[in-house]
Amino acid sequence: MKKKLFLAYSVFCVIFILGIIYFSLYQTKIHRDKNITTAAQLFEDIKSTSRALYKIDPALDSELFKGTMQEGLKRQNELLLLSIYSPKEGIIYLISRDENYLKTSLPDKEKSVQPPEYNYNSLTSVKFSSIFLKKESDQGYDELHIDGLFTVLGKAELYTILKSSIYLLFIFILITALLILFTLLRREKPQKLEIEPQSRAVQSVPNVQEPEPSLNTWVTAGEKSMFSAQTGLVLAGYLAERLRFEIERAASFDQDLVFALIAPANKEESFFIEFSKAIADRFPFRDLIFEHDDSTCAIILPDKSLDQAVKELENLRNLFQKKSWHKQRTTISIGLGARNGRLITQEILVREAQVSLNKAIKEGGNRLIAFRADPEKFLKVVASAPG
Repeated sequence: MKKKLFLAYSVFCVIFILGIIYFSLYQTKIHRDKNITTAAQLFEDIKSTSRALYKIDPALDSELFKGTMQEGLKRQNELLLLSIYSPKEGIIYLISRDENYLKTSLPDKEKSVQPPEYNYNSLTSVKFSSIFLKKESDQGYDELHIDGLFTVLGKAELYTILKSSIYLLFIFILITALLILFTLLRREKPQKLEIEPQSRAVQSVPNVQEPEPSLNTWVTAGEKSMFSAQTGLVLAGYLAERLRFEIERAASFDQDLVFALIAPANKEESFFIEFSKAIADRFPFRDLIFEHDDSTCAIILPDKSLDQAVKELENLRNLFQKKSWHKQRTTISIGLGARNGRLITQEILVREAQVSLNKAIKEGGNRLIAFRADPEKFLKVVASAPG
């Protein structure tokens, strides 16, 4: 009997341990495949952003290009290295978290026209390569290639997998202990008095529930001073920080975000105060509506596509066109910029909205113009913008 029990227990142990190993490998594969998909999408976003920046300024060492790439490297922890190179010129641009990701030192690479080689673990990292663009040179057409190195199994994923495996191992130890206890007591008559205190002890443990996450209202009771006493809008000094936060949050959850600038035709201070209060009443989150300058307000519209924002703000423009202000009528001009899945900074998003607003005003006002991420159209808009 004891031999049979020992044999059954041995088989159980082998199956359980193999199950833990399989579970760990399966979880590793799930995390890796998911992160590879995310990294591939991020690489396409970086490539699209790089092409757009190259259309604006072909110099890859420009402050706009370097600043955007460095900001992306700071925000995207998965990105380890980004390089742009040409078979004729060698490495043209390189940004990396660690110099050791290159197999040779950077000065040697700059003298070589061979494709760069990298040091990375194929299990925890992945490399994407693509043709960046084709450009015309003195020697004919030259292709620019872009490489991206991403981590797909970081410490966070490995810790999660290890924690799950430890939980399963703890269950295995607990089951083993119960089997040993059952073996030792199997000949004894069960006594309810010995079981009930243990049951009561279990029931006496309070049912601890995690607190439900509260909505991010950004402003606490002690931060009311961030609102203007006249207009009721958030002061302009808080705009950059909040917009950067909302862009990072939207990027983390793969959501869209739209930034709008609204300017009434009437520039009088008393009118703008009343106008701002009316704008604030039209939106549910007042901490997302800001003063931008003396006659313009800014609105952040999270988790909205550009088309959704255009429809909502076009209705707002039509509503204010019909509204009477102390027997006077006025119109409003609106300029929009959208994240649209791009690797973008708040400075660029504000600039796109400002260019759109300037164009709306220049074309006569009382209209809405939205900036959509198209490099060719962007060049035309920038060339025609005043100032």
